[in-house]
Amino acid sequence: MVTMGLKGAAGYLNCHPETVRSLVLSDKLKGVKVGRAWVFKESDLSKYLDDLYHEGSNAKELSQWNYSKDQTRRTGNSASRPRSENKYSDLLKKPIKRKPE
Repeated sequence: MVTMGLKGAAGYLNCHPETVRSLVLSDKLKGVKVGRAWVFKESDLSKYLDDLYHEGSNAKELSQWNYSKDQTRRTGNSASRPRSENKYSDLLKKPIKRKPE
């Protein structure tokens, strides 16, 4: 049986140690705490990865970063303005009705 600590498990899963800890606390990954140290079996980590592939949850998480051609708003350093800002600009363009003097 091959075991590893928190940092080793994080390296195996290619994620941050805090992510591994939160997966254990949410019962998504098996691990035990012996004294102050976390201990993980390599077979449990492999099973977790296999389950991700079979559930398709990995593809679901990645789909939020995929953009379709129909999508006009993007995040990050995009040049397009958010919809709320576009609506505000449209309201400012409307002519103002003045009262007759």
